[in-house]
Amino acid sequence: MNQQQPPGQVRQIGAGFGRPTTVRLSIDIPADLHQAFAAWRSQTALDLDRGTVSVQDTVHALLEVLVSDDTAVAGQVRARLHPAPATAPAGPPGADR
Repeated sequence: MNQQQPPGQVRQIGAGFGRPTTVRLSIDIPADLHQAFAAWRSQTALDLDRGTVSVQDTVHALLEVLVSDDTAVAGQVRARLHPAPATAPAGPPGADR
């Protein structure tokens, strides 16, 4: 039985085979980034009139935005992963002596 995926749909790994359809993800981040992220989530919870905004919900939303087509966020992430090369000197090395 050959089931074809509609365009733009991603088949979940293990779906339909008795395996989990979610994947656990863990990352190590610097303490100052963790603190800033916690502060952002606290402020966002206040802004949204919610008790909390969880790491799970935030990262899930971020990943959905990141993998969506043509987002500014995806461009910013790509730029941070592969920054533009530094400007090279105008002439050959030692030419300014």
